[in-house]
Amino acid sequence: MIVVLKSTKGLSRAQELLLKDSPLQSGEFVKIVNAVLVTLLVMAGMLFALLAFNFHLTLRPPNTASVCFEKTCTGRDPKDAGCNIGVYTITSTVASFPEFGEEFKNIKLEMRHSDRCNASWVKAKAPIGSTLYLKGENGKIYVSTTIQDDGITDPHYTNMGPGNLTREACVRSPNGDVKCTEPIQ
Repeated sequence: MIVVLKSTKGLSRAQELLLKDSPLQSGEFVKIVNAVLVTLLVMAGMLFALLAFNFHLTLRPPNTASVCFEKTCTGRDPKDAGCNIGVYTITSTVASFPEFGEEFKNIKLEMRHSDRCNASWVKAKAPIGSTLYLKGENGKIYVSTTIQDDGITDPHYTNMGPGNLTREACVRSPNGDVKCTEPIQ
C-alpha cells in the first residue's frame, strides 16, 4: 500500500493536506482513494485465496469412497478400508469375565456393521489374551483377533467379515469361556 501511495505521490499530498490548508487540485483526492481501495481489494483477494486454499487442505471431508464391498472386505481393517463411516451396532450382548478384574465384569460385545461396505466386525474391551471373532453358519470363523498387551485401553476390534450371511460376534476369554451375540442375518 505504501508503494502505491508513493507512486501516486499520495503520501506527499496527504502530508501537504495535514500540514497545510491548501486546496486539492481537481481529481487528486479521488486518485489517492482509488489507489488505496484497489490495494486493499487486492490484499483482501489474496487473503481470501490463501484462507480458501488452507481450508481445502485442512478441513475438507475425508475420502468417503469405500475400497471394498462384501467378500472383498473380508480380512481388511474397517478404518483402513473406509468402512468405519456411518457404521452401527446391529447386535450386542454383555459378557462377564470378573476373574480378570473389575473392568471386565460386564463388557459390551458388539457386532458392528457397515451398509456401504456390507461388512461386519466384532468390537469389545476384553482381557488381554482374549480372542474376538466373527462366527458364521456351521461355526465357521471369518475373522479373529487376539488382544495383545499393546497399551490400548479402548475397545479392540477385528478385521471385517462378510455382512451378507448369518453371523455372530464372539469373544473367547484367556481361560476358554466363550460368549456370543445372537445370530444375525
